[in-house]
Amino acid sequence: MHDLRAAREEALLACDLFNDRHERNLDGFLAHMLAAWLHVLRAIAAKEGASKETGGWSLVTHLRRYLPNAASPARANLEFFIALNERIAHRFSRKRLRFVETLVSGKINALLLNFERTLVAEFGERASLADALRFPVFLSSLTTESACLLEEAYDGMPSSLARFIESYETRLDPSVRVSEAYDFRIYLMPKASPVARDLPVEFVDLSKLSAEEAEAVENARVIIRDRQVEAINVNRLKASEVVARMQAVFPGFSIYLHTLAWRHYGIRPSSSAADPARTDTRYALYDRAHRDYLYTEVWVERLKEDLAADPEAVIASWRPARAEPPTP
Repeated sequence: MHDLRAAREEALLACDLFNDRHERNLDGFLAHMLAAWLHVLRAIAAKEGASKETGGWSLVTHLRRYLPNAASPARANLEFFIALNERIAHRFSRKRLRFVETLVSGKINALLLNFERTLVAEFGERASLADALRFPVFLSSLTTESACLLEEAYDGMPSSLARFIESYETRLDPSVRVSEAYDFRIYLMPKASPVARDLPVEFVDLSKLSAEEAEAVENARVIIRDRQVEAINVNRLKASEVVARMQAVFPGFSIYLHTLAWRHYGIRPSSSAADPARTDTRYALYDRAHRDYLYTEVWVERLKEDLAADPEAVIASWRPARAEPPTP
């Protein structure tokens, strides 16, 4: 079948590009990987006897036919890369894309694994890419400097892409964001094995572990996640930084107006609240270490959108209503 053969070839070429130390590039990888997905979904449609007209469908159309559930983590992952590809194609330098690549590496793993699982589920083990691929090890992930590299990536990536990623993920259900089909994170731990013929790398199927084993693995993952969150305040803004960004568009914006805004929308409590961490996490988070609040890029975008049409009227709506004088 032409589409199945083309799907495998495109996926292998995408992986060759991504793993080439000299030529590795995110935009090239995505161009071929998305083509691979289009071919495999067309092959599935043909296998299921769909009309020949489906050959002219877009990748999005084929995807929504194959995965009609909008809450599917695999669908969310592929839709993420379709949208990301539209934003990066021929627009950014290789260096800037390396920063983006660092931040979406877990999603790249999921994109490839979902593709492999689809091949095998629909066309059997003979269609698998497993015999043609090798497990990649990125040395930066094996050092104690990985948190610093992640922070550097956030600082160096294009701000428009940072806003896109954060905005996309705030719309997802939490169960989708933590799914391995959406973002496949790998935690490497040394494996002691005296058996010479034992595999040096094994993928653990959590569904096949005992309750105690699964709990131990999840505890390790939680510890790692918490450490990553605490190491850096990724892509978060102080109130003064929010004001500076707003002033680029609305010169009269001030800390006072920002205070009116967060009170009006109720995105965070006052600093004296019994539980200061009760925030709308799409827009604000409480920093316990510094006892203050940080804000997201999505919050800045919302303020800009709200003020775009009629700033004076919107700001007036933020101001607390004055009590009417008593009737004589």
